[in-house]
Amino acid sequence: MLNAAGPRNYFQTAPMNVAIADQVNCSDVLGHYILIGTEKDLLVCDLSSSSKSTLSKRLRYLIPDVQFKQIKLLEQYGQLIAICGKNSHVRSYKLSSLRKLIRYVCEAELKVIDHSSSSTMNARTEMSAPRRIMPPSNRMRTVSPETNAVDNLYVLEDDLDTTSTSDLDNYNRWTNDYHKIPNTKGSLSFKVDITTLTTYLGVLTREGVTVFEWADDPYLKFMQLKPFWTPETPLEYAICHDGNRIIGVWMSFRSETNFVTFHDSQVMDIKANAELIAMAQRRSGSKTTRWTHLQSLVAPGDREKVPVMEASQVITLARNPAKAVAVQQEGGHKTAAPVFLATVDAFSRFVNLDAQPIGPYGNIIYKWPTPPLSITMIFPADSRKGMLIGYCRESIEILDASSGGVIQSVQHSNDVRCMSDSRRGRLFLGSWKSYPSKFSNMYYFKENAKLMKEFFKS
Repeated sequence: MLNAAGPRNYFQTAPMNVAIADQVNCSDVLGHYILIGTEKDLLVCDLSSSSKSTLSKRLRYLIPDVQFKQIKLLEQYGQLIAICGKNSHVRSYKLSSLRKLIRYVCEAELKVIDHSSSSTMNARTEMSAPRRIMPPSNRMRTVSPETNAVDNLYVLEDDLDTTSTSDLDNYNRWTNDYHKIPNTKGSLSFKVDITTLTTYLGVLTREGVTVFEWADDPYLKFMQLKPFWTPETPLEYAICHDGNRIIGVWMSFRSETNFVTFHDSQVMDIKANAELIAMAQRRSGSKTTRWTHLQSLVAPGDREKVPVMEASQVITLARNPAKAVAVQQEGGHKTAAPVFLATVDAFSRFVNLDAQPIGPYGNIIYKWPTPPLSITMIFPADSRKGMLIGYCRESIEILDASSGGVIQSVQHSNDVRCMSDSRRGRLFLGSWKSYPSKFSNMYYFKENAKLMKEFFKS
């Protein structure tokens, strides 16, 4: 159960009310559709209907029988990047084909063939179980009462034996319109960093981190820049850049944290900020000596006193980039110095690569109730204020970047995991339990536009 504490609710939560039988790994938002990657399939949920009936939440199988571990939409490039398949390659799906596939599975007329018991259906009265749309075929497909009821509750209204071969060809082409990014077999995770000049893709495997860069026309795909092989698998990593180009890769291991320069692959040992280490040790009683997370950022600042440049990344995909604050002398000109939000245990701070406080917020230590799994930074270009959103174990904490104070806390009774976090679609997930008695349920995390506007203009 959710409840929001605090004088003003800048963000509002609402359950999607969809029953998902398999464990959810990832999600992202495409228009009014939500893509949900599970350990067995890629699902799509149509949220355009205003009806509150069970049929209103059209949760369908988009790409069945393929495990999806991580997805991210890059609409500006017309791509969906995903870790999926038997060997966990990073695939780049074409959005143009996915949109056609979504239209096919979501707009097809349906009829209900109920082979499940009434008690099972009553347990899901307010939920919407996934519906499998059969691919086009020249043969009639039958639905057996002995097969899984969830997978076979719905079939196409039209007789399947009348479907033309061309429809089958189209269906197969849409579901297979992707290419595997080379040298990504056995991928564990990826991160996308958008700068003012280009977009980087960092892929973590057991052997290390490989950096790719988006290549424009005529290639229109990610191409490998450089692999960074490591003696052990990094626990965490980040692509570090100055707002324009990559400067290196940050990697955290069990006993140390390293920064590897991009141009010459020199390895530097990075010590965590001493104050954060001391606070983390007092909190947990452990001998923590390394960073937990590091996020590359050119933070906003006083634009009347220092030259500005566009930010290191678009903090939320629909917002303008933030502006630079920290400056350094280089060749007689002032340029933006890299700024990072670094986290140790349940404490975060803006620092440079030497772990020294930097920027107008460098003296502030942000405190979280539990170590955050991920943090989102919102710094609009036309404001001097900012927000930090931390996804902690059983809550989502929203902090005022200029003071470190909590301005809203959204509590959850189960473990919270962020699925997608951009202004166009913030989604998070409660803990996964056995189906159908207890199941994964996803929640919207929507901005209150009026209150957000007031906050950033105050």
